[in-house]
Amino acid sequence: MLRIVSILSFLLLSVTGLAQTSETRYYKDEFLRKEVPANRAGYSQTVRYDTDGTTSTDGKNLITRKIISSETYKGNEPTGIWMYRTVHGMDSLDYSFPLVYSDKICIDTIAGLKDYFKNNDTLHYVAPKLEGGDIMNVLMKTIVYPSAAREDNITGRVVANVTITTANGKVENVVVTKGTHKLLDKETVRVFRELKFLSGPTLNGQPVSVCVALPLSFVLE
Repeated sequence: MLRIVSILSFLLLSVTGLAQTSETRYYKDEFLRKEVPANRAGYSQTVRYDTDGTTSTDGKNLITRKIISSETYKGNEPTGIWMYRTVHGMDSLDYSFPLVYSDKICIDTIAGLKDYFKNNDTLHYVAPKLEGGDIMNVLMKTIVYPSAAREDNITGRVVANVTITTANGKVENVVVTKGTHKLLDKETVRVFRELKFLSGPTLNGQPVSVCVALPLSFVLE
């Protein structure tokens, strides 16, 4: 019995050693401007430090007991599912994918074709049909300027290869070829991954996959 108790105690200590650590602060208003004692708080912010090197920050409404914001970093790279508030309610950002870099840029997937998002009758090319219309309008509606990048005045232009496949215009293999900062690089890939096509591209009436080099600029005004 003593041996069993000793083993259980060892296992408990091991689990405790691997557990995440956290700290919570309390605030009077939802913008977390004034820190107050817990018994006077309406909101809280908890920062968790996990053993895998990630740091998560959650904001909570203490009255409704609902999470009002959630973000996770590994180093300076966003990761996991983020939650944030908009004028229409809660929304999410999916950063649960790895960043992939390459120095190879998409060039002439289809010889002579300059714009892969416009039909070309001469080449018998039919462009993929993007859900939401014009690609620049779709990108501008989807992009969320990372708050940490905004606070640190991080700007720049990111370029990534985006492969649009023959299978219902699915986006695959988003690879950064010109990065700026992991905050901006990760947001760029997230935005491109969000692109939805109602149909894939065709050439001479046959489905075809195309690789397109797409830029995304982050400018603070």
